[in-house]
Parts: sequence; structure tokens; C-alpha cells
Amino acid sequence: RTSNNPYQDEAAICGNNGTVLVSQNSGLNWTMKTPVTSANLYGVDHSYYLYAVGDNGTILYANEIITGSLVSRPSGTTRNLRAVTISITNNQRVVVVSKKGTILRTINGGLNWDNVSIPDTTFNFNALSKKSIYYPTDIFIAVGSGGRIYKSTDIGVTWQQKTSGTTNNLRSVYFHSPDSGVVVGDNGTIRFTTNG
Repeated sequence: RTSNNPYQDEAAICGNNGTVLVSQNSGLNWTMKTPVTSANLYGVDHSYYLYAVGDNGTILYANEIITGSLVSRPSGTTRNLRAVTISITNNQRVVVVSKKGTILRTINGGLNWDNVSIPDTTFNFNALSKKSIYYPTDIFIAVGSGGRIYKSTDIGVTWQQKTSGTTNNLRSVYFHSPDSGVVVGDNGTIRFTTNG
């Protein structure tokens, strides 16, 4: 999976067996970071920092995307983490989503993680909203199985379910502005909103 970083030159991808690759020239060349886990990784994001998440509650952190070394951060869960997003307004704020309605958040750069999961454990989160550099906000949108969409406007402390109009598995979400966003999913599902 690729990161959802708004900066043009730096990029990061992650994959199986703890693989994290970074680029400082828009993907022309890639450098592999020294692996610190054998866990499969499913989500990555970066600002100045880099986070990658994956199987068995794995959270990896680097204090700089290109030169920083990966280290493990305790997540407090063994669930398979699926996606991570760093706040565009404050890179100490990070949200992670996972299976069974699991949501983790930190406001101190990943030193401590709060479990702010949804009480309903019958579905899985697949993705978190990607960032728009044009309208930086601390609004997070999480999507998942059964057409579930949840929104947080308080840096992930509380989450409100939104009506998606589908029960299909939702795979990705992007908001161009605080009001305009799109989600996509299985069976060609595309849903668009203009009111946040």
C-alpha cells in the first residue's frame, strides 16, 4: 500500500515481511528500510515522520522518512492493523484502524496509544481518509465492511456512523475538502458526498 502524503517528492510503500520502501524523488528510485519485523504491513503514512502498520498489532515508526530507522511502537492490541493516517495539522496526532471496529489514536507521536474502538465488533475497517493539502483539517473518515463509514471531528476521540447507501465492502476513501469526498469499494461501488 502507498502512503497518502501530500508532499510531491517523498513517498513510502509497505508490504509483506516488514517491507518498507521510501523514495525522495517521486518514486523514480526506492530505498528499502532495514526491516525490524516479519509482520505483513498494510498501511503506511508519512509527514516528516513515517508510520507503518500491520499484522498482530504491529506499529512501526521512523523519526524521519528517508534517513530515520524503523522502530516498533507498542499498540496495545494483537489485531491486524489496516490503515494509518497522520494529522496534516499536527504530526504528533495519528489514527490507526483495524479489524473488528478497532481504532487507535495517539497525540504524542505514538509513544502511547488510546483504544477508541467502535463497540460493534462485527465488521472490519479497511481504510482511513486520505489528506488534502488544500484544506488541512483534523477530520478523519474510516470505511470498512458492510458499507460502514465513521467520521471523527475531534482527532479520533469519538466516532459517528454515517449512512453510505450500500452494504458493499468499502476499500478506500479520499476527501478533497472538508465537504467533498469519495469512497470506493467492492462490485464497482462509488459513493460521493458534498456535505462532509
